[in-house]
Amino acid sequence: MNFTNISFIFIFLPITLILYYIFPKRFKNLILLISSLLFYSFGKPIYILLMLFTTVFNYYMGIFIDKNKENKSIRKKIFIFTIIVDISILLLFKCYSFLVHDICSLLLFDITSINTRIPLGISFYTLLSISYIIDIYRGNVKIQKNFISIALYISLLPILIFGPIVKYKDIEYQLFNRNESINKLGKGIELFLMGLAKKVLIADNIGILWKNIIHIDISNLSVVTSWVGIAAVSLHIYFNISAYSDMAIGIGKMFGFEITPNFNYPYMSKSVCEFFRRWFVSLGSWFKDYIYIPLGGNKVSSKKQSLNILLVWLIVGIWAGCSLNYLFFAIYFATIILLEKTVLKNKLKTFPKFICHLYTLIIVSIGWMLFSMNDLSSCFSYIKVMLFMSGNPIFNNSSLYYTYTNFILLIISIILCTPFISKKFYKLKLSGYGFPTFINIVIFLISLSYLVSSIPVDSNFIGKELFIKVKSSIDLIALNKDNNDVFLGKDGYLIENFVPNNNYEINKTSEAINKFSIKNKNLNTYLAIIPNSVSILESKLPKYAPVKNQKSYIDEFAKKLNKNTKYINTFDALKKVSDKYIYYKTDKHWTSLGAYTTFLKLQEDMLLSSDTYYDVKKVSNNFTGNLCSQSGFRSNNSDDINIYLPSNTNTDFIVNYLDNKSKKTTLYNTTKLDSQDKYSVFLNGDHPIIEINTTTNTPRQLLLIKDSYANSMVPYLLESYSKITIVDPKYYSNNLYDLIDDNKFTDVLFLYNANTFFKDTHLVDLLNLK
Repeated sequence: MNFTNISFIFIFLPITLILYYIFPKRFKNLILLISSLLFYSFGKPIYILLMLFTTVFNYYMGIFIDKNKENKSIRKKIFIFTIIVDISILLLFKCYSFLVHDICSLLLFDITSINTRIPLGISFYTLLSISYIIDIYRGNVKIQKNFISIALYISLLPILIFGPIVKYKDIEYQLFNRNESINKLGKGIELFLMGLAKKVLIADNIGILWKNIIHIDISNLSVVTSWVGIAAVSLHIYFNISAYSDMAIGIGKMFGFEITPNFNYPYMSKSVCEFFRRWFVSLGSWFKDYIYIPLGGNKVSSKKQSLNILLVWLIVGIWAGCSLNYLFFAIYFATIILLEKTVLKNKLKTFPKFICHLYTLIIVSIGWMLFSMNDLSSCFSYIKVMLFMSGNPIFNNSSLYYTYTNFILLIISIILCTPFISKKFYKLKLSGYGFPTFINIVIFLISLSYLVSSIPVDSNFIGKELFIKVKSSIDLIALNKDNNDVFLGKDGYLIENFVPNNNYEINKTSEAINKFSIKNKNLNTYLAIIPNSVSILESKLPKYAPVKNQKSYIDEFAKKLNKNTKYINTFDALKKVSDKYIYYKTDKHWTSLGAYTTFLKLQEDMLLSSDTYYDVKKVSNNFTGNLCSQSGFRSNNSDDINIYLPSNTNTDFIVNYLDNKSKKTTLYNTTKLDSQDKYSVFLNGDHPIIEINTTTNTPRQLLLIKDSYANSMVPYLLESYSKITIVDPKYYSNNLYDLIDDNKFTDVLFLYNANTFFKDTHLVDLLNLK
C-alpha cells in the first residue's frame, strides 16, 4: 500500500484520522504507532520484524549511552557499536545486490537465478535511527525512555517509506507537544491533494514517456527523442519524489506535525551547488549535520574539503542504491560540485542568468541518466546520441510522435517547476473567495479518475465508469495517444504495442524449440506465431507511432528453426483480410473470424482434412476487453463476440478439464458472458491442461502448446483429430516429455500470438524441464 492507493485514501487514512481525533491525547501516539505498523505491514509483512528490531535495538542503545555519561570510553564504544550495527543492516541489503550481481557479471559469472529484495523504507528509517543515536550521544536531546515515542519516530506513517528525513532533534518536541486543529487538518488535506495530483497526473504520465523512450533501440534513437527522454526522466524524478514529500508533509500536518518542506523549486537553480541546496532538503541537511560537518565541513584545507565532499557523495550514492550506476552518479556530481567550488567559482557569476540555468539543467539531467539507467554502457550510448556523437538522425517519426503527444504534458510540467502557479494560487486564497477550494476539489476528482482507471477491471468503485470517461476525455484533450504499452488508435481501436524480449531471451526460445523437435523427431512439429493488430492493422495506429517491426521479428525467428519444425506463415493470410473484423477493438485477442482465417492457413500447411461449414452466432455485443483496463483508455464502441457453429457436421466430443476434474460437451462456457472477462467463453478460459476426445475417425492426435489466442482456434480443429491435448505453459508445471510418452501424439502445434511469444518465458521453462 502507498499514498496513492485508493484503499489508503478512502479507508486507511480516514479511519486513522477518526480514531486519532476521538481518542484522548495520551493515546494519540499509540494510535499513530499502530497505524504506522499496519501501513508498513501491507508491503512485505516479514520485514516489519527487521524494523522492530532496529527500533528496539536503538531504543536500548540510547539508554545505555545515556547511562554511561560519566564513562566516556564505554559510552563511545556503545555509540560506535550502535552505528556500525545500523549501517551494517542497511549495507547488508543495499550492497548484496551490487556484490553479487554487478561484480559477478563483471567476472562473467552466471548469477541470473540469484535475487534479493530490499526491505521497504529501510534507507529512511535507518537514517532516522542513526539521527536519534547521534543526537543522544552529542547531548542535543534528552534520553527518551518512552518506547512508544521512539517507535513512533522511527516508523512515523507520513515519513516511513518515502521521507522527508526528519532529524530527531527537530521533531522531539512535537512527539509530545503538537497542536491539532481544523485549520491544520484542512491545510494538510490541501497539501496531500496537491502531492497526489503531482504524482498521478504528472509524475506517472511523464514516467510513461520516459519508459517508452528508454525502450527504443539505441540505433533507432534520434537526437531530438533523446533530449525529450532526458527532459522526461528529469521531470519524472522531481515530481515523483516531491509528490510523495508533499503528501507526507500533508499527512503529518493532519496529525499536528510541522515538517519542513523538502523541495524549493530546484530547477530554478543557476548552479549545481544551488540545485542541491534546493533538492531533497532534508536529505542534504542530514548528511551535512551528521557526516560533512563532523569531517570538518568548510573549516579545513581545500584538499581535505574536497576529499570530504567526495566521501559524502559516495555515501549518498551507496545510500541511494549500491550499484555501479549510483557510484558513477555520486562521483559525477561530486566532481561537478568540486569544479564549481574551485575552477568555476567566480566564472559562473559572470554569465547571464539564462546561461547558468541552461548549464545547470543540462548537467543535472545527465546526472539523472546515470541515476536511472542500471546499464552504464547503455547510459553512455544514450548520452552520445544526445551530444551528436553517434551518427544517429537528428529526428525521425518517434521524435514527432513523442513531441506532439506529450507537448501539453511537458509544458505543464515545466511551468510547475517554477513558483508561477503557486504564487497565483496563493493570491487567490488571499482574495477570500472559495475558488481555491473549488480548484482543489476539481484537481482531486481528476486525480481520482486516473486512479480509478488503473484499478482491475473486475473491481467495483462508485462512479467508476464516469471517472473512466473523465480520464479518457482528458487524455484526448492532452493529445495522449498511448499508455502502458497500449495505443489509442483510429476508429476506436486500442492496440497493444509490441515490446519483445532481448535477443538473448529470444534465442533461448528458438534453441528450446529446436531441441524439442530433435528429441521428438517422430512427431510432426509446427509453429505458428500469430501477428497482432499492431502489425496487421498498422493503418489504425496513431500518426508517427513508433513501433517495432513485428513481422521482421517473426521472419527472423523462423530462420532459426531447424528442419524438424515447420513454420506456418499466417501474416499474409491475415493481412489480406485486414479490412475485416479480425481483432477486437478493446481486447488484445483476435476475433473468431481472425482465428478462422488463420485456421484455413493451418489446414493447408498441416494437411488437415476438414470440410466443415459454419454458422456465425453473436453471443455478446457489449464486450469491453482488457486493453481498456490496461491503458485507462475507453473505446467508443463495445466489441461483439461471435462463435462459429458447424452446420454440416455433427462430431461429438468430450472436453476434460484435468485441473478441476470436470467434463463438458461444449467448448463454450456462456456463463462467462455475464462476467467482465467475456473472452473466457472460449474453452472456459485458461487451464494448465485440457483433453478433448472426439468421434473423428482418424489416427491423428494433436498436442497443442499455446497461449490464450488458441482458445478460439480449437473449435476448428475438432474435425481433424481424434484427440487434442491442450497445454498452457503459463499454468502447466508437470513434465511435458512424460505427457508425450504417455500419449500417442502425431502432431505438435505451437500456437502463440507474437506479443506473448516474444515476451513470455514460460514456454522455455516448460521445454527445458527434464
